[in-house]
Amino acid sequence: MQNKTPVTEKAGETFGYLREYVEKRIELYRLEFIEEAVEGVSTLITSFLLLAIFGIVLMFASVSVAFYLAEVLDSNWLAFSIVTIFYAVLALALFLFKRQLILNPILRMVIGILKGKENE
Repeated sequence: MQNKTPVTEKAGETFGYLREYVEKRIELYRLEFIEEAVEGVSTLITSFLLLAIFGIVLMFASVSVAFYLAEVLDSNWLAFSIVTIFYAVLALALFLFKRQLILNPILRMVIGILKGKENE
C-alpha cells in the first residue's frame, strides 16, 4: 500500500508552515525594533548625562578662569567680561560653521552606524 496524501492536505500543511514562518519573522522584526529602540534611548540618556556633566565642569572652569583673570587684571568686571566675550565668539563661530563642525560629522557618524548595521 502506498501512502498517498491528497493535494489539499499537503497544501494545508504547507500553508501552516508558511503561516508559522511569517509569525516568526514578524516576531523577529518586533524584537529587532525593540532592541534598536532601547539602544537609541540608552544612547540618548547617556549623551544627555555626559552633556550635563560637561556643562557643569565647563561652568566651574569658566568661573575659575574668570576669578584668576580678576586677580591678574585686578578687575572683576573686566575678567568676567573677557570670559563672556570668549563664549560669545565661540557661539558665533559654532553658529557660522555649524554645518562643517556639527552637522557633517554627525551625519557621517550616523551613516557609518547604519552601514555597519547593514553589513551584519
